[in-house]
Amino acid sequence: SGSGRAIGPAAKLCGDARMLTYASRRAFVNGMDDIVGRPVLTMAQECSREWRFRDWKSCEYSLRSEWDYVVGRAEALPGCTAGTRDVRNGGKTPEDFLAEANALIAERREAGHGLALPDAHAYLSRDEVIAVRLYSGPAYQLINGFLRQVARLDGAHRVALARSLALSFAATVGHVCRAIRKLAAIATPEEAAAPLYRGVRGELPNSFWVADEQ
Repeated sequence: SGSGRAIGPAAKLCGDARMLTYASRRAFVNGMDDIVGRPVLTMAQECSREWRFRDWKSCEYSLRSEWDYVVGRAEALPGCTAGTRDVRNGGKTPEDFLAEANALIAERREAGHGLALPDAHAYLSRDEVIAVRLYSGPAYQLINGFLRQVARLDGAHRVALARSLALSFAATVGHVCRAIRKLAAIATPEEAAAPLYRGVRGELPNSFWVADEQ
């Protein structure tokens, strides 16, 4: 809710960190276009809600504070759960990140990568940069919680959650999705073929191990 109460690891939005969830192949194919196409709030409005939450190490964060951080000047912050935040980005503004990202996109396009996207849709916007900055920090927990809940729903229930003034992150997710598509488009063949590793904490439910249509 938007009440400002602390949201712990087992709360409705964040899920239990010990039990993982997975969606169906149908959810993957359907994607997020129906959710992000008509957000009821802007990203700034979504992130102005008074939410506090705890990460997997029980460090408490504020959604509004995370927003203020990513729209302001970056600082090298030691002691974060994942280490030192912005260790190489101290002093940079959103405009600095935007210029660097788009310079890389231009360089890659000059080399022949990402040309399937027309110029008008190939470069990041300021909102997309801010969304990626937000998603790569502690606030990813709230955004992922919203995505997990949406993935479990169909029809009117899915629409109701996506258009909820209290719970929706549709605008933020839309900016993240567009940014990922633009950055993925300029990947070199070597980068696209490289293995990716991610840390996973928790366990899959028993249903994951039962053969089904997937």
